[in-house]
Amino acid sequence: MTPLQGIFGASLSFIAVTYNTFASLQFRDVSSSIFFPTMALFSRTDCGSDPAWQASITAYNGANCDSQLAQWWGQQQHGSFANTLAKSFGSEPTNFECGIGDESSCSVAGCQPFQAANNPIWPYLVLVSLENLSNQFNNIYNSIGNSQQTYTNLIDSIATTFFPWKDPQFPLGAAAPWLTAILSIIFSFMGPEGAAMGSLAGQLASAAINEVTVQEQPTSGGVLLADTTVLGDNLATWGSQTRDSLDEWANTTFNGGTDQVGNTILNYLQNGAFVDATILPSAAQIESSYTQQLISRTVNSQWKTKKIFVTFTETTDPNDSSGPPETKYYSAEDGGVYYTYYYSEDGILKGHLDKPFGLDALNGALYNISGSDITKASAAAYRVAKFNFTHADEMNQLEAAFSSKETVSPFEQGAGWVGTWTLPVCDMGANNWNTAYGAKPTRFGLMPCCCGQNCSETKDFIKAANMQGFQTVLHACQAQLQKASINYADVDYGIKWKRSYPLRFAAWNIWQKGLSVLACIVSLGLAIPILWFA
Repeated sequence: MTPLQGIFGASLSFIAVTYNTFASLQFRDVSSSIFFPTMALFSRTDCGSDPAWQASITAYNGANCDSQLAQWWGQQQHGSFANTLAKSFGSEPTNFECGIGDESSCSVAGCQPFQAANNPIWPYLVLVSLENLSNQFNNIYNSIGNSQQTYTNLIDSIATTFFPWKDPQFPLGAAAPWLTAILSIIFSFMGPEGAAMGSLAGQLASAAINEVTVQEQPTSGGVLLADTTVLGDNLATWGSQTRDSLDEWANTTFNGGTDQVGNTILNYLQNGAFVDATILPSAAQIESSYTQQLISRTVNSQWKTKKIFVTFTETTDPNDSSGPPETKYYSAEDGGVYYTYYYSEDGILKGHLDKPFGLDALNGALYNISGSDITKASAAAYRVAKFNFTHADEMNQLEAAFSSKETVSPFEQGAGWVGTWTLPVCDMGANNWNTAYGAKPTRFGLMPCCCGQNCSETKDFIKAANMQGFQTVLHACQAQLQKASINYADVDYGIKWKRSYPLRFAAWNIWQKGLSVLACIVSLGLAIPILWFA
């Protein structure tokens, strides 16, 4: 058992609930002042210039804090861990307690009392770690509440701005896997800041993955659907349960107990994981991340019901400008550039590539979600699982991230983290069918007419991009591929041609339409006298 398996495992084990227990949701009005308090993290710099007394991982390990703490705790009667430690060294108050809601009683005055009493360094650094850990979990606890209130206040605006069609629907229980991933992402703040921090972060992820069981929700066929209100209710219930779970975990841990995954406070403090507050995120960062993830996943789920997708074009030019800069994401690793589009229909067999609903608003100060992050997250999801990125895939990616040497954690990647957005991607290879938003180079605009090697993914992409049965694809690609080294007949779009007169008429040029109209006039002109004299 390693440090992170417990820090959030015990918490999440309480919130592994079935979807039918979701209750009603109450969020915060962003314009109000009803906020949960947040705690500042303290980096102790008032202990002179001696590096041994500074709140750093180097000083923590140099003082052999882990072994000293384990030996001392093994000799105690095991009352309240935090209180017992504070009373045993220095001159800390006898009511020193840490945990959710104990901000005022979990504060270390400084190192001078320890120095004056000729105490060793290790208890001071452990108490600083306790304070930072307590503050961190209070920040997470309060940020979840604040984010819930923000989300509920914005839900109507989110619906009208980003999916303005009538009665948007969500699979019932869709909020559960979202939050499981979001909570894991938030706890990934530990990131690999050296071996100790990487180990601790990895165990946090493992705890989240192992302790929460989330069923995959089918996207069609016998699915109970919910509107935005019910979705909000689901999210509120999970958020509330999360807060309760954090509270219970904190009480157990700071009192010196063993949590449900077998860890104690000793596991969480080892290697100085929380001694240095400067490498921990602020309350504002945590709240912003939680809210950003909720909104991203809500909008993503609805955008995926429309003709909104990502294109990929091979290029070695990071300055490629063939598509809209608002959603550009260049990947040297993938060897090309990605752009996000919405196919806007202008009439029968007529349309163009445009920006998705509310893209400008997403990129604004209120939501702070960039179009490039939308594209980046979708591209990463595609590279992992093509058009079927699941919750299990994301949790596997989280686990892999925590055990890797990557310097950017899922928390730091924000909305750009793989799976936060999962819009379908057409890998167009060397074909460049990108345009600026609103451009109309042809009647049909430009269409992603060949996806994957030898166009082998085209049919699956068409389905994922909600273009099944869309006749414009066939007409557009038949004309578009004449200028490419691709035989239109060799591409399977999974769509059958329709030969109705309105569709044929819409596809004709002006001369064909004129002749057709003339023929009708002539036909009717001859028919009238015949009928008259019949």
